[in-house]
Amino acid sequence: MTAKDRYKAGHADLVYWLRSRGEKLKKSGSEWEWSHQGERVTVRNNVWFDQYTQTRMLPCVV
Repeated sequence: MTAKDRYKAGHADLVYWLRSRGEKLKKSGSEWEWSHQGERVTVRNNVWFDQYTQTRMLPCVV
């Protein structure tokens, strides 16, 4: 992974990216909720949190 890849991942708009692929998200305060494969994932800016596994995920290159 290059420095450019890390920069792009760190500044990615995950809500925009998910919506551009047809995913449905629901606004919840300052965050967005995305239901995927029976799990609820909370998205804030470029970080997401899996409510089922209680795992916080930092940006990744897509």
